[in-house]
Amino acid sequence: MRAHWLSLGLGEKPVSFSPKAFDLRATGKDKDGNPILARDDKRVIDPALKEGALLTGVFNRLARSAFYGAAVKEGDEASYRTGCIPAGEPSEAARNAAEQAAIAFEQAMHAFELHHALGVCDEFLRAANKRWSDASKAAKNGGDDAAMNQALIDAFHELRVATVLMHGVVPTGCELICEHFAIDPVVFFSWDNIFKTNDELVAELGEQPGAHAIKVLPPRFDFFAKHPSQF
Repeated sequence: MRAHWLSLGLGEKPVSFSPKAFDLRATGKDKDGNPILARDDKRVIDPALKEGALLTGVFNRLARSAFYGAAVKEGDEASYRTGCIPAGEPSEAARNAAEQAAIAFEQAMHAFELHHALGVCDEFLRAANKRWSDASKAAKNGGDDAAMNQALIDAFHELRVATVLMHGVVPTGCELICEHFAIDPVVFFSWDNIFKTNDELVAELGEQPGAHAIKVLPPRFDFFAKHPSQF
């Protein structure tokens, strides 16, 4: 709900709160000719859940993909399955996207344009998730472990930046991601580290890049869970 309130830009204009549960508009008729209300119409998307879908869908997928992708898996001897944050430089595309998102986010927050800041995060998360999806699919189809390792480097880099940016919006889920990075929250969420790579951050913690173990993620784990009413 915090994400929804921020997205409305209430500091600039009045906006009504219109969750589907209270929408009494007739949007059609059933087979008996009786009106179907919007709140009962499965074709109508609840506007109050739009931002939640970004969290439970896109953000959740990126985080799960990174941690499950790097996890040690019995019977899978792939070189990238080390159980650690992968070592290496992010691709130019991933690093530039993360830097531009951080700068745009900071500018929006400085101007108290919270809905614009959230919009920056939305765009960044969707692009990062697509970058991971395309790169990991190509790597798997080609049986290319090196390409998969690079996809994971990019995913972990963009995931960490996105988690820092979104911390004020969804603190509990972001702190869970930090916990699985196994990095001190004071260090992880510090704006002083926003432009650093994971290798640089790990090195400053006194560890060798590629040797920092992540916390094992349980099966089918959700960092951002749907409300029971959504099932």
